[in-house]
Amino acid sequence: MITRDDLKRNPRTSKSKSKAKASRKKSGISINPKIRERRQKVSKAAAKKVQRIVIACAVIATVFIAAIAFLKSSYLSIDSIAVTGNTEADAAEIIAASGVVEGEQLYSLDVATAAQKVSEVPWVETAEINRSWRGDVTIAITERVAVAALGEKEEFVLIDSSGRQLDTVEKVPKGVYLLNGAELSPKLGSDAPPEAVEFLTLLSLLPDSLSSQLKNFSFDDQTIQADFVAGGSVDFGTGKDLERKVIALETMLAKVETKCLESLDVSVPNAPAITRTEGCA
Repeated sequence: MITRDDLKRNPRTSKSKSKAKASRKKSGISINPKIRERRQKVSKAAAKKVQRIVIACAVIATVFIAAIAFLKSSYLSIDSIAVTGNTEADAAEIIAASGVVEGEQLYSLDVATAAQKVSEVPWVETAEINRSWRGDVTIAITERVAVAALGEKEEFVLIDSSGRQLDTVEKVPKGVYLLNGAELSPKLGSDAPPEAVEFLTLLSLLPDSLSSQLKNFSFDDQTIQADFVAGGSVDFGTGKDLERKVIALETMLAKVETKCLESLDVSVPNAPAITRTEGCA
């Protein structure tokens, strides 16, 4: 306790304490040392958190830039292009159609679009493109099968069972049926003329036991005709009622003697007619 005598002895101390007391009264706030220490700790933690976020963003940006640089580097470029499944189709034509180029970046290759472009090559039925991160691209195709040839003499167009024009050849391959008389306007990759479609329908209906006996089909005056391998011919008439006509042909060949056969007419399936060569015994 400060006495009057103490104040008299030390007037400066008295004045200092009086001023501090007056200041505390004026502000009305007295900060606890523990609270002050807690605030300092929170402030430091917030600063460290901001620092960590800045460092993390810098690391992510660095990794992103490095990844982009790596993707565009020669390490991920196309080094080789191979074609599999092709026998008739030309590998160079397939690669050119795909649009895939050596040196192109692997990540930028649109395999779906490239496969669609390859399927437009006349001989190609399906196409699948695979890539490996080693830089190899493989174009795997399934080829169409030629079942018939349109044309005469030394110019023929091969077509598959759907009527797609596949290729032009000078000689009809073995196992491919020839159709003479069809309008020949080869546009490879496009559909064959309507008469060829009727012919293909007939081929699809013929069982192996019949198709093996026929050759050299022809389309003349809207009618389909064919030669028998053993001699003679068959007239199917127009492309209507082909299923019934095939049944009529199969029935006739099973019931009648084909010796000296000149022609067999199944254009009217309910009334087939047979003509034999005169003077043949």
